[in-house]
Amino acid sequence: MSANEGFALSDFQECCKRVKFPAEVKRVIDGWGVSGRDYADWTGGFTIEFTNGQYGYLSGWSDSSGWG
Repeated sequence: MSANEGFALSDFQECCKRVKFPAEVKRVIDGWGVSGRDYADWTGGFTIEFTNGQYGYLSGWSDSSGWG
């Protein structure tokens, strides 16, 4: 993943606060994100590997009303 893919660590952390995972996150395999021209909104997602061997996909968004 590169810094130019449209997301930051804080985007991943905010998305994680809103779900219960089946195990601890082992690694983020891939991620994507799109921000508006003025960075007032964001939509993105992450492919995750968990420590129990399972995989998952986490998506999220934010705008002036908060995170979802």
